[in-house]
Amino acid sequence: MVSQQTAVENAKSVARLWLLFVAIYFPMMTTLPLYIDAEIAATRDSGGAWIAQGRWMTYVLLRYILPFPVVPAFTVGLFGLCAASAYMLFLRGCRQPFGVSSFLAFAAFAAFPIWSCLLEFPANTSSAGIGLLLCGVVAYTVERYLTENNKVFWAIVMVVSATAAIGTYQAFAFVALVVGLAVVFFSNSERQIRGTISVFALIVASIAMHLLIQKLFVTFSGIPIAYIEAFMRPDILLADPLGVAGRTIANSILVLIGARSMFGTAIWASGFLIALAVFIVITQRKYISTFLLLMILLAPFPLMLLAGGLVPMRTLLAVPSSICVCSIVVMNSKSKQLRITGYILTGALAIQSAAAISQYQAERVLAADFDRQMASRIYERMSDVADLSKPQKFDIYGGAVRSSLYPIAVGSTAGASFFSWDGGNIERMSAYLQMQGYKNLVQLPGSQRRALKPEFDVMPVFPAKGSVRLLNDVVLVKLGLQSGYYSP
Repeated sequence: MVSQQTAVENAKSVARLWLLFVAIYFPMMTTLPLYIDAEIAATRDSGGAWIAQGRWMTYVLLRYILPFPVVPAFTVGLFGLCAASAYMLFLRGCRQPFGVSSFLAFAAFAAFPIWSCLLEFPANTSSAGIGLLLCGVVAYTVERYLTENNKVFWAIVMVVSATAAIGTYQAFAFVALVVGLAVVFFSNSERQIRGTISVFALIVASIAMHLLIQKLFVTFSGIPIAYIEAFMRPDILLADPLGVAGRTIANSILVLIGARSMFGTAIWASGFLIALAVFIVITQRKYISTFLLLMILLAPFPLMLLAGGLVPMRTLLAVPSSICVCSIVVMNSKSKQLRITGYILTGALAIQSAAAISQYQAERVLAADFDRQMASRIYERMSDVADLSKPQKFDIYGGAVRSSLYPIAVGSTAGASFFSWDGGNIERMSAYLQMQGYKNLVQLPGSQRRALKPEFDVMPVFPAKGSVRLLNDVVLVKLGLQSGYYSP
């Protein structure tokens, strides 16, 4: 049982960690650029799309528990509170005290840019925070499972927590695996082999339970899975297994060392922390621990292998946990010189990561300004050729071109414009115009849009004269040379 005094101390520690999170993510919490997919969250009248994406728990949370998910101050703040609580549960599971080293390790963990890539999708933010909190519960319950007699109870709690976490976002399966292995890594050596087998078995059981529940949601809702296939490409792996394996290994290393090609800016401290942690464990001649640490470092990347060798950074949610384990190992080394080096490198990693977050946010703000100006110019040009005081049919062909000022992470939507995403997506553009208050615009269905392609072929590109014109009762706007996205 946790005493009242211990509970109060834990609450104070969570509060300190949350304030640190707020300081790191202040740029994201205090501005409201509308990110890609924000228009979906703002205009969606049901959560069916979450079932189609295999995120049944997100559907439950957003439909019945969590509030409107667009406002960043609340959703990012809630994610930070969940992250701080999850980290405290992780420390408890790993039997690590809360002190300067663990506080600094949380800074590196929370600031790692992969989280920023996830949080730029506001519709995911609240439920992702709950998923991360559930992974913290997994770490705590694995430790209980290894040390207490009531193993069946703790195994059930762990499987339920991991299953629900996976239901918020499938990538949390790898987070649960990493934190579970981390608990085993920091445990007594005589329990490590049995503990490793138990963690893998429990994670497999959780994935199986997730798939079963997802099947039930799909069956009773009638909504088919239509999103995961975009990432899972086993056909590429089967066609070129050696090439995919090589790309996966190379890109995994680049992610772990914080390469500029992956994050848009160099986060070199992570690579040194990993190298030192592996060196420390190897020199201690703890062979099982060395094997566990290697598994912890490799566990985030199975999806990359199945996807053909590269995935968006937001799917590699387990990487910050892996690097956090390495930073704790180095900062708790028996060597004073290594401990000092660990503190310096962990602090440098936190600073580099926070700087990357600010860099991404600057690009998001610039893209938001671009979109607001583009929407205003398009609407003004449309009003020159049609009466927009009453419902008006319109169509937009292609997408605008926007040059980024700052580099961003692979797969990030930072700097993405609603008027260029998908090469020009009328559904996103229409929803964005609606959110900006431009009324009376009626989007054409896909079948009618295809019939207008010959008309667009002879029009110049916006903002040239003739790029906006009225054809019968439809306003045509041509933003690019390519047709862009057409809905079925």
